[in-house]
Amino acid sequence: MTRLVALVLFLLATTASADGVKYDRSAWPHWVTTGCQSTRTRVLIRDSQETAQHRNPSDRCSTLAWGLWVDPYTGTISHNPAELDVDHRVPLGHVHEHGGAAWSTDRKREYANDLRNRRHLVTTTSRANRQKGDRGPLGWLPDKGRCEYVKEWAVVKYLWSIEASDAERVKVRAVIEEECS
Repeated sequence: MTRLVALVLFLLATTASADGVKYDRSAWPHWVTTGCQSTRTRVLIRDSQETAQHRNPSDRCSTLAWGLWVDPYTGTISHNPAELDVDHRVPLGHVHEHGGAAWSTDRKREYANDLRNRRHLVTTTSRANRQKGDRGPLGWLPDKGRCEYVKEWAVVKYLWSIEASDAERVKVRAVIEEECS
């Protein structure tokens, strides 16, 4: 399915809510370890623009020590993985509020660790990720790459059947019209 089709379907989606269930991040198992690497480590390795280096070069299970990452939200360049976060483009708390509260623990784990789609988990600076928090386009837009951000946001929401409010769809459409021409 093309990104355009997903975007159109997102803009036509219906709404849902958490039905009063309070968000608890621990209910979303994230950064699970497969083999000897967590999902977070796998994303950092994938997103490094140069081969990521481990502290112990002969041990791919050792902690990452160096790489070259460019934050898609700010353009900030970093070589230190300790300065970085892996962002859920559509945050766990947002997903919870838009239908994810009803998901099984297995589905929440799958979402929180999904490596199948590069647009889902994004390496960003810790600062940018904290500024974003659990907000989406209604409450936060990146300094850089707004067009790409809202398009990828919409695709992730569509692929995971995450509901969207009318206000969110209007905002996404407005950003696309203003930033994507």
